[in-house]
Amino acid sequence: MTPRADTLIKPDSSADRLHALDNLRAVMMWLGVVLHVAIIYMVAPSPLPWHDRQTSEVADLLVALIHSFRMPVFFVSLLLQRRGVRGMLKNRLMRLGLPFALRAWLAAAFERLSSSAWGFAVLAVPLALLGASYKDGMVMARGAFIPPLAEWLHNGLFYVFGLALYGQRERLLALYQRRWLAYAGAGLLCFVAALTLVGLKRDHGVMIPSFTFWFSLAYNACTWLWSFALVGLFLRYVSRASPALSYLAQSSYWVYVIHMPATIGFGALLYGSALPALVKMAINIIATTAVALLSYHLLVRSTPLSSLLNGRRYPFTLFGGVNRTAQS
Repeated sequence: MTPRADTLIKPDSSADRLHALDNLRAVMMWLGVVLHVAIIYMVAPSPLPWHDRQTSEVADLLVALIHSFRMPVFFVSLLLQRRGVRGMLKNRLMRLGLPFALRAWLAAAFERLSSSAWGFAVLAVPLALLGASYKDGMVMARGAFIPPLAEWLHNGLFYVFGLALYGQRERLLALYQRRWLAYAGAGLLCFVAALTLVGLKRDHGVMIPSFTFWFSLAYNACTWLWSFALVGLFLRYVSRASPALSYLAQSSYWVYVIHMPATIGFGALLYGSALPALVKMAINIIATTAVALLSYHLLVRSTPLSSLLNGRRYPFTLFGGVNRTAQS
């Protein structure tokens, strides 16, 4: 018998949000550190202007894997919370600078696509059209101070998706929870299809008409499917409050701001070392994580800067635990 939606989703009454989605965003935030460290050690040309001489194909795979779902999942889970639209617009749109308008017809269209068997393919088409304008078919951040329009549109679609579906949140989250494994499996097939297209073109010289579009279509179909799968997975298995993950979620905005210069700095310090690429990656990830969280705890968490980034600040504590009491 299929469980009722209200038995699948357990909101946090004290913070009026789902622990599962907070936990999911915390993990996505930390994967940003892994992603931007891995870029330094890619075998393929780096999308960013810094690159180590020691490389590993594992880094290429990590970049392709994490990039496929990290920011989309972050944006979707950010909006699919038990908050009013007015509060969401006030507290989220102003911080992230994405002035999108919400319309009832858009919500209805997204709801139908997100719950239908082939909706993910339709949702992938506009992303594929954007990706087709990139050399490798993948919309990647280029490190520009003002991102190009394609990046705004790419990430903005996921943000609008989450915002538009607030009204259907309970039903859709229950659906994702029931179908997470099917979504994950279908996403894996799309990811393998995208890698196969790359292999045919790069390793076997097969000429594929409109390669960037077809690659981007398969890759972004994977993006939607894995986004649904991860939301459902965390709702089912990681729905309890976790002090460590709550802390990571609270620090996410600061870590987003500070982690890029930290990964570059530690990458520069390790540049002349003969250590293997994977060892350098591990050192950089650990060091960047430590610096980001330590600076958050000492310089942000209990200061007015936390009110600006998170809408609240917390009493200062030592590192023995997470104080859940917020100050205005």
